[in-house]
Amino acid sequence: MVLGKPGPASACPQNCVCYPTPMTVSCQAQNFTAVPVGVPYESQRVFLQNNRITELRVGSFGFGTQVLWLFSNNITWIEAGAFSELRDLEELDLGDNPSLHRLEGGLTALPHDIFHKLYSLQFLYLQYWANYGNEDSGISVRCFELECPPEFDTPSSSSPAPSVLSILSLSLLTVPIHLLFG
Repeated sequence: MVLGKPGPASACPQNCVCYPTPMTVSCQAQNFTAVPVGVPYESQRVFLQNNRITELRVGSFGFGTQVLWLFSNNITWIEAGAFSELRDLEELDLGDNPSLHRLEGGLTALPHDIFHKLYSLQFLYLQYWANYGNEDSGISVRCFELECPPEFDTPSSSSPAPSVLSILSLSLLTVPIHLLFG
């Protein structure tokens, strides 16, 4: 399967089913090895679970994507900034991708800025993303860089300054505690 930019509104990738309201692309269990060509750019929900996708690249998904399910794939590489344009993304499921711990030639953690600019992210699923049964695996998910929207960065803003508690809606499900706090 060839990687490509999201397609126009009327397109639906081959072997996928698309629904207009909300714009949904359902491509699960099709044995895709890459994000299919022609995912409509205005898709709000993209379901790509249970495939064999190995890489995620910048521009694979549209700005308006709110729900992105990529669980149960073979993701081994995520291009820097692959999620950075998804400002409306609320739910991201990367669970059951056991090779993620090998990102960028052997790193044992997801890059610290992988979720940079995901201002709307509420649910992050990472269950079974690595060999977490091995205490000596060196795998860590403790240093994700989560940003607040730019309006919180200015001291003159009328909004209260964000605190650590402002990300309580973020869910790291089924990630053993020893991986979070080492």
